[in-house]
Amino acid sequence: MIQLLRFPFTRKFVHQANYTIIDSLPLPLCHAARSNRVKRLKEHAGFGYCAAKKERYYGFKGSLHLTDTGFVVGYVVSSASIHDVKVTKTLLEQSPHPFVLADKGYTSESLSQTLQTQGITLWALKRKNSKNPHPKPLHHWIRSHRKQIETLFSGLCDTFRLQHLKPTSLTGYQVAFDALLLAHSLLVHWALQENGSGTRWKDQIFN
Repeated sequence: MIQLLRFPFTRKFVHQANYTIIDSLPLPLCHAARSNRVKRLKEHAGFGYCAAKKERYYGFKGSLHLTDTGFVVGYVVSSASIHDVKVTKTLLEQSPHPFVLADKGYTSESLSQTLQTQGITLWALKRKNSKNPHPKPLHHWIRSHRKQIETLFSGLCDTFRLQHLKPTSLTGYQVAFDALLLAHSLLVHWALQENGSGTRWKDQIFN
């Protein structure tokens, strides 16, 4: 029921978006040192690496797809050990958009070619040693505009406690995840109506 409410509501904003953004964030189940003693969702979890904190963690990885106005229009929760590129096709199939921004973790010629056949252009930041770098204006544009997802992650983690979900079953985890995203979508819509900035709902509430 939560999905039936959220998906039709958010998908209509995909058609209004100039571009969308994809990225992933760690969803730890516990501290890595306690992973051998954790039984909750152990058959689905794994070890991953958090580049922001420069440390390994144990749990899941959440891959999110959002519009330029802040609506989450697709997500995939996978084992933390799964590379971002492997879930990108599944992530974008939920709410396709012709222009998608991403960070260096999504740089893959085979992925870009596959998405092109589906009418999707993936603009992922290139690594410094890339043999085929983006023109500087395009590189700076991608880097500045994809930063919106960092604001989104901040709100989901700090306000909604996305990284601290406690369900003991996979179904319970998905229900909690979907309920959280539905509440977030309603806040984004409210913020857009108030001042036209869906990604800044947190500032409007607490200021």
